[in-house]
Amino acid sequence: MVTVGPRRLAYGVVTMPETCRAVEAATGVYSGTAREMHLEMFDGSVLDLTGVRVGDRESVRRAEGREWVQFFASRVCPACLAASGGVWPVWWKLSWAAVCPAHQTLLVDLCPRCRVSVRRGPAGRPARLSRSRMPTPLRCGAVLGGTVCDQPIPQIGTSVVSSKLADQQQLVLEVVMHRRPALIAGQVVSAGQWFAALKATAMLVRLGMPEVLPLLDAPLDGQGGDCKLTADLMIKEETLDVRDRRGVAVHERTACRAGPLDDGRAADLDARQSGP
Repeated sequence: MVTVGPRRLAYGVVTMPETCRAVEAATGVYSGTAREMHLEMFDGSVLDLTGVRVGDRESVRRAEGREWVQFFASRVCPACLAASGGVWPVWWKLSWAAVCPAHQTLLVDLCPRCRVSVRRGPAGRPARLSRSRMPTPLRCGAVLGGTVCDQPIPQIGTSVVSSKLADQQQLVLEVVMHRRPALIAGQVVSAGQWFAALKATAMLVRLGMPEVLPLLDAPLDGQGGDCKLTADLMIKEETLDVRDRRGVAVHERTACRAGPLDDGRAADLDARQSGP
């Protein structure tokens, strides 16, 4: 049964064990699978959903403003969506989702017809789940002035990226899914620590620090190469026209970091910081 009120704002974000058990009893879908359809599957790695509670509007609002994720929209790979017949992977909602590793294309953020974030639903504030209208998986479905956008998503054009960029997106996903160790300077850290460092690196780049960023670059060294933090996801020659969490178009160019500064580079940084 679909409920109204504040509970709706946690839909797709977190769920309750009893809800998962009810879904399993009604549909045969394993309760663990039902949970993995929510963003809480990433809690403790790329997201921190501590304190988010079903039915607590304020807890959802705080998390939405803090975390790099789209609670009420999603990016999409049109080719993947067409091939699956309408399956929407949860990782497309993450702000670190920029590229489809399988097709080596940028994920689509906005519908080209209505210019609303894909799967946003109502263009304004998120609304409750409809009791009468089920969004078609292969269509945009945004609601503008009472009109539903009927843009076929598989027909939306995409931009091809380099294989290097696609590989870096795959690395990020493997850390997100706990399929590979999270490494910084060759040391294993938690996925949460890895993404905190990656987030800090991305913020440095957004602030624009041309004198500091070159000092954060270093040659890769085999296993320690993972510690470039894969902000490589948007680096060097690749500039991605993406959208931030508040829907503002930004160009992100991200540098890579590999380990702590050595003495020489640290001294150089000190000199730059204390110079005239």
